[in-house]
Amino acid sequence: MLLAGLLGWALLATVTAAVFAALGRAGLREEELHEVVPAGR
Repeated sequence: MLLAGLLGWALLATVTAAVFAALGRAGLREEELHEVVPAGR
């Protein structure tokens, strides 16, 4: 039972980390686009 709980928490932590990593990359891309657009004008 304890092992299953630990595996569940590990999976949840992995998924959460992956989501934040994806959001972080998307945020960096958006910042780059915002920086490029004014420079293009």
